[in-house]
Amino acid sequence: MKLIENIKKFINKYKNTLRSARSVLVAVAIFVAFLYVLYALISFRMTLVNTEYNPLYVQTCMHTLKYNATKLELVNEVDNYIKTVATQSSLDGYVIVEECMNSGIDICFVLAQGENESHFGTTGLARKTNSVFNVYAFDGQSHEQISEKGKYKHPNYSVAPYIELLKNDYLVGGKTEYDLMDGEYVNKNGSRYASSETYEKALLAKYTKIRQNTKIDSLSQETNKYKLFLGL
Repeated sequence: MKLIENIKKFINKYKNTLRSARSVLVAVAIFVAFLYVLYALISFRMTLVNTEYNPLYVQTCMHTLKYNATKLELVNEVDNYIKTVATQSSLDGYVIVEECMNSGIDICFVLAQGENESHFGTTGLARKTNSVFNVYAFDGQSHEQISEKGKYKHPNYSVAPYIELLKNDYLVGGKTEYDLMDGEYVNKNGSRYASSETYEKALLAKYTKIRQNTKIDSLSQETNKYKLFLGL
């Protein structure tokens, strides 16, 4: 009890002093908060000044918007083509666009081969393997005989391995996609992609048709132009 009485006496004795100290602390806190808000406002204003009138920043923003818009249009165009050819296909146009743009592969070429090989995963063994491009599928083999490397949970998963195969085994020594269609579609060991003697001719015809009847080629070039500018 004596301790409590002593505390009360201390508070009463220095009451005015404590009130003054509290007022000072509150004032300091308000001043610090004011400085922080002022700093934030100045920083925000400087950001606007530095970006709003910076031609390069404005140009980058415009190219970013155009890149995204053009890429979306390209994906929709690829999707529409796939659905026109094979309404039951679950192959996603976005996957085709992403894989081709990241590796520099001609989208029209990939679509032409995917259509000729399996109608985008809806015909032949591809209906079971989900291998749109029939990678690791050889003539005369049944579904059971095909390597597990050539079987996928979804057609989308077959795109990346096919692209890698193209880059590492076929588009070597300066060869282009057009070279494979206009000459012999063979890998670095001289083995043909398909046994049909008219494979290249049929592929080139399909490729030409896609380029002429869709906007895929022009949209691809435009998207790549913006991508190059943005350094993506």
